[in-house]
Amino acid sequence: MHALQRVLYVGIVVGAAGGAGCVATTGPGSRGQSLADHKGNVSLVFTNASPAKMCALRMTFEDDKDFGDNWLPAEGLASGKSITFKVQPGKYKATWNTCKPAGSEQPYYAGTLTQELAFEVGDATQLFAYVADTVAPTSRAAPVDFHKLVKFAGQTVGGRAIEDQIAAAPAPAVPNELAVKDGKKPARSSMSEFVDRKPARKGTAVSKRAPIKASLKRSHDVATESVGYGTR
Repeated sequence: MHALQRVLYVGIVVGAAGGAGCVATTGPGSRGQSLADHKGNVSLVFTNASPAKMCALRMTFEDDKDFGDNWLPAEGLASGKSITFKVQPGKYKATWNTCKPAGSEQPYYAGTLTQELAFEVGDATQLFAYVADTVAPTSRAAPVDFHKLVKFAGQTVGGRAIEDQIAAAPAPAVPNELAVKDGKKPARSSMSEFVDRKPARKGTAVSKRAPIKASLKRSHDVATESVGYGTR
């Protein structure tokens, strides 16, 4: 995911978005007007490779003041599905978000390409929306042949997904001697029965060992310049 990609955090609930009880979570609730304003002859395929159903895609020319209205149909766009538009060539900005069940505190996904991340549509183009998770995006949806691929990464918005995972993780095991039961720590186990309390024999301690003597006695005959050795 590009470090400069940003996510819209607009929390406006605009009404039902299909039989599944989803609601759009960003922007106005109108549909189709900005799509009609950008109608042209260039193929633009928008692909939902995220793990959730998508409720909104807003897209307009980069220099417009906002993102326009929703380009997706009222039933949304299921995970792994694509939708094709015919648009004018130009430099575009866009934002998408998945559906958020009404009344749920669960996080949803969203992504935005704008400003320095705005993208050029000249020839056939595919906007490939995805998030980083344990499943490869291309296993949910495949790139379209003969289309320039624009990676449209998103991220989690709202909720406390990471914190909840940490809170639900099992506590690390505590050694028995440190475990607390009924508000009291058990007494530490005694290891005295494993200690040899017999006094060490004299001279066996390293500090009291007798000096080590040479095992051979060396002699040197100056006249013959010979060296001899004798045992002790």
